[in-house]
Amino acid sequence: TPAGLKASAAMNTELALIPQPQRVRRLPGFFVLPPRGCLAIAHAGLAPAARALRLRFPTWPLQADVPGLPAPLQLRLGHPGRPGGYRLAIGRTGIVVAGADPAGVRHGVQTLLQILDQAPPSRLPRLCIDDWPAIPERGLYFDVSRGRMPNADHLKRLACTLARFKLNQLQLYVEHTFAFRGHPDIGRGADPLTAETILDLDAFCR
Repeated sequence: TPAGLKASAAMNTELALIPQPQRVRRLPGFFVLPPRGCLAIAHAGLAPAARALRLRFPTWPLQADVPGLPAPLQLRLGHPGRPGGYRLAIGRTGIVVAGADPAGVRHGVQTLLQILDQAPPSRLPRLCIDDWPAIPERGLYFDVSRGRMPNADHLKRLACTLARFKLNQLQLYVEHTFAFRGHPDIGRGADPLTAETILDLDAFCR
């Protein structure tokens, strides 16, 4: 209906992106996602970012980004921006995320996922986003010594949420909620974190 089209257009011009990108340029028209496609990456180091998109497009195969081989969704390196920066371009025929480094590509993918969450099904607004971190270290300082003790799964889910919004540090404030091997009485009854849990969380975050 006309009212529905008007609402879709309004949604696409008022995207809520967290954090707000440095520069957003809206272009006329839309890109319609094809029912079948592929995800092309230009470097093996972009595989983690590609995995995040494969969750949204599970039937799309992963392929090398080869000149002349079309792909509606491409992840590339080489954007001449700041560390962690990227350009996300949604054009008439496809989507390109180009990062200054693998972290930049990952940030661009997270922005694309936010757009996919807000856009009408298979219909994305054409735009060009240039973005980079305003500060290098962006994190959460989490006090795990008071209140309910988070388990390992909860901490991993928290890390995924932080990564989605481009934070790159999770710091735990720990008092008695750590199992000190030389002083086992400190954490007794607190369901403390262990060294193995911390190492596993660190590897997961990396």
